[in-house]
Amino acid sequence: MLNKPKFMSPSVNMYGNTVIDLNSGTLPFSCIVDGNEAISAWKITIYNLIDGSIAMNTGKQILDKPFLPVDNKNRNVSFSVDIKSYIPSDDSPVYHQATSIYNENKTYYVKTSSGTYSAYTYSGTEAWQANYSSLYYMEEFDNSKTPYYWTISFWSVMDKDKGTPTTLSCEEVFYANSTPETEMYYSYDNNFFVYDEVLNTETLNENLALSTDEKNKSILEKRKVFLKATYYQNEGIFLKRYGWRLTDTTNNVIVIDTISKNQIYGVEDDISCECNGLVNQTSYLAELYIETQNGYFGVVQAVEFDVNYNVKNIDADFEIMALNNTAGIMLNWGNLRTTEGVVVGGTVDYTENFPVQNSASIEIPDDTNVVFAGTANGKDLEIDENSYVVLSFQFDKTQNTTLFEMSGTDDYFNTITRKLTYTSADRVLKYTVTKGDISASYSQQLSEIIS
Repeated sequence: MLNKPKFMSPSVNMYGNTVIDLNSGTLPFSCIVDGNEAISAWKITIYNLIDGSIAMNTGKQILDKPFLPVDNKNRNVSFSVDIKSYIPSDDSPVYHQATSIYNENKTYYVKTSSGTYSAYTYSGTEAWQANYSSLYYMEEFDNSKTPYYWTISFWSVMDKDKGTPTTLSCEEVFYANSTPETEMYYSYDNNFFVYDEVLNTETLNENLALSTDEKNKSILEKRKVFLKATYYQNEGIFLKRYGWRLTDTTNNVIVIDTISKNQIYGVEDDISCECNGLVNQTSYLAELYIETQNGYFGVVQAVEFDVNYNVKNIDADFEIMALNNTAGIMLNWGNLRTTEGVVVGGTVDYTENFPVQNSASIEIPDDTNVVFAGTANGKDLEIDENSYVVLSFQFDKTQNTTLFEMSGTDDYFNTITRKLTYTSADRVLKYTVTKGDISASYSQQLSEIIS
């Protein structure tokens, strides 16, 4: 016994199997045969949903050997057939009598006395309705904006010689649409357009297109980039949603993934993604997922690119290093040295928000000093001869004052002293440097530096 086939694909009722592309190499149509009899023949008929006209008819096809709908464990077996070779061509057209529903997108023909067909166009729908039974149309199964539906018929072994099939399926609606076309672009400032002064229009900057040539990949020169994609669908089917996946292929790490989750509902002119923190000297794979309003979905484009940008080396008491084997940055604080001042001779007071906001200063009384002797880890403080020492202070100009004094030894054990003093009598700032027996000084009148 054979019942109506079920779980038919393609079908708008089967998630993920709503749309087929007639440009594909294979076009599988499948179903579950409900029954326990062997099948000897089948037929698939595809119709235009808009008017019920036949778009393709395989005719009755005899199987080389019977198909068993269940296996030896009593499990249903899917029946599948590739209909690619059954699509009608212009070289061998098939004509059918017109239906009673007028389709303005269809070309109708009249049959001549010699048995040939010539195109015929009525002046209006009413005239066509009165004469449709004498008109014909050609089978045309193409990618189209309008939907189709299909049925499948089966003949059991016992009924293989009969014209009427043993069972006929219900109708299943589906779409035949071209696969969407996309192109990826990148930008460092989220501006992908160039202005045409002649046409007064903005167009995409083709120089920013990611290369799809595997042997000539695009090289991105910054760690933060913006990705954008264009969308085109030949039948004008609108975009429903999209998703991005960015994979660090050097280290096999997924950096961004909105394909698996958080897919974005949008329109075709705003397919974008922000990527921040690309690792230097690393290769990436950008994949773009598209879902159309008709139900097609999948990754339609995958582009590889490399990242290579200039890195500045920071020479300091800590080290910052971009890691090539991991998507991250390493901070090394192993050589950090700190120096703390010690108050000698008295106490100091702190003054908040002085001399600038969110800054603090200390007030050093007379006969009190702040001494920086050594470092927190017990090692001497090393200061290069080319270093700058920046001071910020206020002082009583009526008193002789030693503002700053620093001493130490060089690599050859020479004693070096630097001293900054103020003499109130002549209002002079004097800076003196001594190295062993050699001394040099520079003086500056205070009146000359204060307006």
